[in-house]
Amino acid sequence: MQDLTLVFGAVVIITIVIMKPIDEEYRLKFVSGAWILALVLTAPMLSELWASQAISYVEDDGNSHDGLPQEWEGSQVICFDFSSDSEHPVFMSGTTMISSSGESISVNDAFNGSLASWDGSFIGDEAMTGACIGGLSGYTNGFGLTLDAVALLPNRDLEVVYDVGDYGPFVTSIGGVTQADDWSSWWGLYINGAEAPVGIGDLQIDADDVITWRIEP
Repeated sequence: MQDLTLVFGAVVIITIVIMKPIDEEYRLKFVSGAWILALVLTAPMLSELWASQAISYVEDDGNSHDGLPQEWEGSQVICFDFSSDSEHPVFMSGTTMISSSGESISVNDAFNGSLASWDGSFIGDEAMTGACIGGLSGYTNGFGLTLDAVALLPNRDLEVVYDVGDYGPFVTSIGGVTQADDWSSWWGLYINGAEAPVGIGDLQIDADDVITWRIEP
């Protein structure tokens, strides 16, 4: 929405400034051309905005799909939560909802992921900035879901880097955001809003589970 405002604002200012020296008989043609150009430039943003407005979200605090598109309810979803200290270069505002075909379908500015630590306390009181990929199905292991989900994005915007040790795969970087060597930050793993009891390689998932990766702390 902010980008749209900037574009149309610029068109208005430019139109006012340039239109003054133009003969009156040509002003209407100039104004019409300027607004047609503005519409062409903003067409992709308008399309995304209209699509976003058409999406309805689950509104149920007790549902692991709370805040996610209603069409994803009952399916497997994976989310990636970036912090203000570790921003993603693409997903910097709200949470982008991405379909199983890799297409961005909406942005939910109020989504917070409903995450809780091991002792039940709520983590974070601000909305997430990141992305969720949903409408997935057929996975029984969290690691397989993670790798296949990020592979859906054409530009590898959420590429996962991991090491494999004695305890299986260990994720060290997502979308270019890497954990700190001194462990002052790391990628936390959650399942249905609670901290995962096992690592991603051993995480068994059901048909309607929601996995969340969150850069900590």
